[in-house]
Amino acid sequence: MHGGKIQRIAEPDELAATLDGLLSPSGVRIEACLHRFFHANLGLKFAALGLAGVIWAMSFLAAGTTIRTMTVPVELSDVPCGTEVTVQSADTLEIQVRGSPWIIDSVSLGRLVGRFDLGYLQPGWHTLRFQPQSLDLPPGIVVDRVTPETIRVEVAQLRPPHPQAK
Repeated sequence: MHGGKIQRIAEPDELAATLDGLLSPSGVRIEACLHRFFHANLGLKFAALGLAGVIWAMSFLAAGTTIRTMTVPVELSDVPCGTEVTVQSADTLEIQVRGSPWIIDSVSLGRLVGRFDLGYLQPGWHTLRFQPQSLDLPPGIVVDRVTPETIRVEVAQLRPPHPQAK
């Protein structure tokens, strides 16, 4: 018997050859074992793969939302040549950001800066509205709230040095 089948052997030489074939490994047997390993129970293997995918998706994509509130400094950039900012209503912004917990935990939010571009301003008082893209946030994190939403700045002409000052 072999593999659940009865095999009749009439000659002693045939018996010896059959036993020798069963005891020594052959290339055909290895291929058969590999084929059986990869193709047996395919339905069960695909079900396990699908279940693993659902668990992964639930843990990463549906894990909820994390909200963080932090204070970031205000940076005024591209001050027009020959002018200066004489008054600024706020030095910092309090921002509230939202995103997946694994994204928020994997990035450094401590280096955020609220940037305002002054390159287009003329001398005088200006109200600058905060734009979320000025924070340079990574994808997957959005700004929920900013306090204050606007800041006021006064841009003034630089005064030429007094002729008597040395």
